[in-house]
Amino acid sequence: MTVFYVAQDFVDSTWYLQQNPDLAAAVQANSDWTDRIAATHYALYGAAEQRAPNSWFDATYYQTQNSDLHYLAPHQLLAHFTQHGRGACA
Repeated sequence: MTVFYVAQDFVDSTWYLQQNPDLAAAVQANSDWTDRIAATHYALYGAAEQRAPNSWFDATYYQTQNSDLHYLAPHQLLAHFTQHGRGACA
């Protein structure tokens, strides 16, 4: 699953959990899996809920600045950014 692997590389698990305390309790019980849990949550739910994967990527901004990406689902925007648009997001 490409989206998951891209997310795992670009989701800052520490930052993501600080911004989403509702997930922190679940992750504390599985601290060895922190990176995987944060990335999986982002790929499956967080992107659609407009949660940011890290402090520097804003999916809404990225899609707005690249109107040709209107067809992409929220979870696909980070994958697109990592593969094609690294300089496009401020």
